Amino acid sequence: MHSVETFTAVDGHGVRAIVFLQGCNKRCVFCCNPDSWSPSSGKTMTVTQVFRPLLPKLGFYRKSGGGVTISGGEPLLQPRFVKALCLKARELGLTAAIDTAAAGVERQWRDLLPAVDIALVCVKSAHPAKHERITGSHDARPHRVMLAFLDACEAFRVTTWLRYVLMSGGETRDGDAKSDGDFRDLATDSDAEILGVARLAKRHENVAGVEILPYHTFGAYKWRDMGLEYPLRGMKPPSVETVARVKRLLERQGVRVVV
Repeated sequence: MHSVETFTAVDGHGVRAIVFLQGCNKRCVFCCNPDSWSPSSGKTMTVTQVFRPLLPKLGFYRKSGGGVTISGGEPLLQPRFVKALCLKARELGLTAAIDTAAAGVERQWRDLLPAVDIALVCVKSAHPAKHERITGSHDARPHRVMLAFLDACEAFRVTTWLRYVLMSGGETRDGDAKSDGDFRDLATDSDAEILGVARLAKRHENVAGVEILPYHTFGAYKWRDMGLEYPLRGMKPPSVETVARVKRLLERQGVRVVV
């Protein structure tokens, strides 16, 4: 376990609690929780202990149609515990959501997904090479796992939202840019990228839409505190105009969008 946030209106519909698990096998350039990477840095908790601080707020969760979102780290690295958390949430009349970039194998997903109401899947990029760069991977396997997990969510009819971190290339602060002067190798705001995400969304009947997450620097201080070089030092959040353009492009493809 990493931590529990008992009252939020993000990461799923309604009022929600977010359970952050410890451990992640990706090193995404925009990660705002690098302190959740190491599986040995967390604390051991039981399902009962996780839910204890949530019980006084059950009325708020239920009335809003909310519930519990299990995030990380990468929750799919602990599929049995995630399943137990999801089943407990349902027992209490709450919706069970997972916030994931996809990990694991089909056998684990077949066991877990019947207990999941909502999957929030961070797709990084619809294109393997860009996905590889963003996640710090050495090959395209994480991208293939993400695609396979989306297929599994559809097979089990789990309502799924694609989450897409929107990064712009070339928008850097003076004197605080990458050595090559821009972030075009990581940017996700091009028409080709957006159309790829639209195709991915439309390929699955269970995908409700795409949530655009404009890049922000909220977690940059954690990299510094851990003595790590922040890979996006100098990148600016996408402009209001860029976000609006991307939203329009997705909607023109018949994709529902939230920002």
